[in-house]
Amino acid sequence: MITVRKLNPDDFDHIWPMLEEMKHIDSKEQVHERFRMFCFREDWFLFGAEQNGKIIGYTAGQDYGTDFRSGDTHRECKMHDLFVFPEHRRQGAGKALVEAAREWARSRSVRYFYWYASKGAIPFYEKLGVTGVENSHPDHPYFEVDFNA
Repeated sequence: MITVRKLNPDDFDHIWPMLEEMKHIDSKEQVHERFRMFCFREDWFLFGAEQNGKIIGYTAGQDYGTDFRSGDTHRECKMHDLFVFPEHRRQGAGKALVEAAREWARSRSVRYFYWYASKGAIPFYEKLGVTGVENSHPDHPYFEVDFNA
């Protein structure tokens, strides 16, 4: 059974291998410091998927708050990361993490919940009922949920 929970600073050593696999990261010490801080920030979510007491995936995202020009009518939340260890994929962890992130965004009265993904992830998101669109990053389609639609 897969459960999703909010991550805490003690979870860093379980998350670090996932970050390494995704690449494009700062030093372990720099990321560890940010992870500790972000665990307590109200404008960020950090969720982990657990199976048999082991963290097998995580997601991280941010509520950008009230829009400067349009107030809360265009308020956005971005899912920055979604990762599940390859050997645990296709078992429901990714879906559970996306659902937790969506619910977190919805609970904050965000209008738009969005993310970019690799082309290889398109079938996964389409199974969740979301279609990506091409954008200025051709290898990373844009996905968006409009909670007011």
